[in-house]
Amino acid sequence: MAARSPVGMIGLGLMGTALAARLIDAGMPVIGFDIDPAKRKAFAGEVASSAPEVMARCRIVVIAVFSAEQVEAIFASCRGAGIAELVICTTTSAPDEIATLSRRAAGLRLRFVETPISGNSAEAREGSAMALVAGETAAVDMAAPVL
Repeated sequence: MAARSPVGMIGLGLMGTALAARLIDAGMPVIGFDIDPAKRKAFAGEVASSAPEVMARCRIVVIAVFSAEQVEAIFASCRGAGIAELVICTTTSAPDEIATLSRRAAGLRLRFVETPISGNSAEAREGSAMALVAGETAAVDMAAPVL
């Protein structure tokens, strides 16, 4: 049986860690990164040294950060690097912000799925939180095994 491709997790705060734990429990390898060294040290999966490294090593990357500005910074840091095929963005953003993020992703040749989560990290960890999923059909289909 072929090894599963790792899923990237950028943002290892409460929500990112909860989502990563669910993926790991489901048998998916996860490569994570956070700008906070303490969060990287505490992470249960494999740790990358940067967001661009995660984007270069993983076909699908989940971004679980606080703001659209942080997502923009991640995209900016990945210009010119090897890059994933799909980003699943859990960051809750205003409609104009999410439209901008989608365009930025397209400029990087990334498929983009918006998945803000209704619920807290404990609910996400136990599987009772709800994700509101939006994106092009092909991108959502590609994201389905991770979602």
